[in-house]
Amino acid sequence: NSAFLVENYNNVKRNRYGFFGEWEGGLSKDWNVVAGARYVRVNSDADKVDATGLGMNQGNADILAADFNDSSRSKGDNLVDLAAVLTRPLNDTTILQVGLAMKQQAPSYQQRYLWLPLESTAGLADGRVYVGDVDLDKETAYNFDVGLDWRDRRSYVTPRVFYKRVNDYIQGTPLSSGPAVNFTRTQVNMLTGGLCMTDPSNPQCIPLQFSNVDAEFYGVDAGFGTAFGENWLLDGTLSYVRGKRRDISDNLYRIAPLNGLLGLTYQAAKWSVTGQGEFYAAQNDVSKTNAEQKSSGYALYHLYGLYEPRRNVTIRGGVRNIFDRFYQNNLSGYNRVSADSNGKPADLALGERIPGPGRNFFLQAQLTF
Repeated sequence: NSAFLVENYNNVKRNRYGFFGEWEGGLSKDWNVVAGARYVRVNSDADKVDATGLGMNQGNADILAADFNDSSRSKGDNLVDLAAVLTRPLNDTTILQVGLAMKQQAPSYQQRYLWLPLESTAGLADGRVYVGDVDLDKETAYNFDVGLDWRDRRSYVTPRVFYKRVNDYIQGTPLSSGPAVNFTRTQVNMLTGGLCMTDPSNPQCIPLQFSNVDAEFYGVDAGFGTAFGENWLLDGTLSYVRGKRRDISDNLYRIAPLNGLLGLTYQAAKWSVTGQGEFYAAQNDVSKTNAEQKSSGYALYHLYGLYEPRRNVTIRGGVRNIFDRFYQNNLSGYNRVSADSNGKPADLALGERIPGPGRNFFLQAQLTF
């Protein structure tokens, strides 16, 4: 339709200018510190927008475009990052590490300048429609972590606990009224034969707007490993993070569940073989605000090999997901395709979380000189 045109983003600009410095030294006989500071200026702007040929939705689009065009679209954010990591040996095998930081982040151009309810969300791929907010504030996060680095001749363990408090965290929140809601419901009704009239609380009928909320993260992670015998190594990682809203009782959107890696390696002079397990728990702490779906736990198994025929030549190969396990990662997007161009239904139901890759093979060669 030659009359159909949507200027989704029009001449959007986002420029970053900054400088940083880092210092390392001793605070005392026992304490060492690595400290850094960064300043960044982010300037963003966008030209006026328009949409034509939208039929029954033209009136709603005209209101949204007029509101966007009348807004102050030229924005500037001053960002300051401060970070310090303090270390202190506790004995010959253990080092204490303490981290402190303040970090700031400016809104992305999608979060600021998405004016029409669309899925143009920089890769969220969650099947929801969003609108931006030109007046979003920058995010400010305060981070604290403490951990140990323990190593002896054959083994190591590096546990760490962390806490992050974020003011003005940017996340989609549901709209209940206004032209963006009217546009979304009209669009969905046209495509579904009236879904939003019979089920107005359906997530498809509720657009999300990028908004500033208050949030917190906390959790633990660790690396570990031990060598035994002449050629064997067992190593792995463990990670757990919890993300919660502080302004309301809800979980944050798209937080990975408890997960870990465990690998067993046999290493000879010129070659090695590693069997690895990858484990994810179920994720039940999902965001009600974003109608996030829960996910099931799963385990995947991989096999890797390495061969060095010469000092400067390395050949790597492997098989991932050896048993061709079907799984759905909690951070995956959702299927938006109901049928192909010939009308054949898709293998995956509309709105179902996209599964991860099945069994796959790889082979790499590396030459250094």
